[in-house]
Amino acid sequence: MITMRLSVKKRAVSARRRRIVRMTGPLAAGTSADLERVLIPESPGGEAEVELDLTGVTFISAAVVAVVFHAHFVLRRRGTALRVTGCTGQPRRQMLACGAFELLESSDRGDRPGAESRPAASRSAA
Repeated sequence: MITMRLSVKKRAVSARRRRIVRMTGPLAAGTSADLERVLIPESPGGEAEVELDLTGVTFISAAVVAVVFHAHFVLRRRGTALRVTGCTGQPRRQMLACGAFELLESSDRGDRPGAESRPAASRSAA
């Protein structure tokens, strides 16, 4: 059985709100439906931004990345931005492999997809 822990906080950002969703543990395909319900509530909350904090996530499946993409598109239609933060290790590599480069916080992205897998000498010569 895979368990995930999450917390949802709302913070004021100017006149509009920011909702922070913090995830911990492994996020396998079995957690997709729960994550989707948290990221895309049935009644829009009017947030300016939703932040998905993956700092405590140790594993993320491609199915979960698909949910993140879906949430991004649905929220964007509602006028809400989705930002993914704290994405390192395997979750970061999976997000990049699935093409989620633009959803990652700039500090989590590196220079460009694949940059972390090349030797330092190759990066400086590029």
